[in-house]
Amino acid sequence: MLGHQFIHLSDAIGGVMAIEYIGFQYIHYLSLTAFELLSFGLALAWILVFFFKI
Repeated sequence: MLGHQFIHLSDAIGGVMAIEYIGFQYIHYLSLTAFELLSFGLALAWILVFFFKI
């Protein structure tokens, strides 16, 4: 079992990625490079936490 903290972290990262997508796609606040770097960083952080939890 991964635990409640990991589930909450996953939800938070997903929420940040959703807000980031809205900022990129609809508001045009982020450039494509910034969007990709932020998404990659969040995904990499999630994968590292996942590997340390299992």
